Amino acid sequence: MKVHKNPEQSYFFNFIRACANTAISGVVCDKLFSYFYKMKHISILVPEGHTSLPNIDGTHQIFSEVNRLLMSMGRKPLFRVELVGLKKETTQRNGVYKICPDLTIKDVKKTDLIIIPALDGDLTTAVENNKEFIPWIIHQYNNGAEVASLCLGAFLLAATGLVNGRKCATHWMAANEFK
Repeated sequence: MKVHKNPEQSYFFNFIRACANTAISGVVCDKLFSYFYKMKHISILVPEGHTSLPNIDGTHQIFSEVNRLLMSMGRKPLFRVELVGLKKETTQRNGVYKICPDLTIKDVKKTDLIIIPALDGDLTTAVENNKEFIPWIIHQYNNGAEVASLCLGAFLLAATGLVNGRKCATHWMAANEFK
C-alpha cells in the first residue's frame, strides 16, 4: 500500500471524489448518458452471532463519506445508509460488543441495496442464527433491491437461493465448504 504525504493523492480520496463528482444537482452523468437519481437506501445487515465488525463499520463509513464529500461541495447526499438487524440490539463476540441497528427488518418496507457482511465462526450455525433474514432478503430482491455479500457473508446469501446457477465468490479458505 502506498502512503501519500498529501491525502488528496490517495486512492481512497480519489475514489470518493470520483463518486461525488458524478452527482451534479440530482443528475448523474457518465460518458454515455445522464439521468436523474433519487437517494438510494442502503441496508447493511447486522447478523446475529459472530460477525466481521470491520465489514459493517467500513461499509457504513464508505457510503457515509461519499455523502459527506457531496455535502461539502454543496450537493445532496446520494445514500441513506442504515444498519438493519433482526432486533434492536445485537450481541457480538459472546457479549464483547453490542450493536444497535438503526432499524429491524420489520421496519424496512423497501430498500435499494442490501449488504451482507462477512459471517464468522461455524458457518452452518451462523446461517441458522440468521435465517430470519432470508425471506426478507428474497422479498426485497423481488421488489427491486440489489443484494451484495462480503467474504463469508456469501453463505447467508447462498441460503436465500438467489445465487443458484450463478457465479459467486467467498473467502478462499471456505471455497470447498461453499461448493
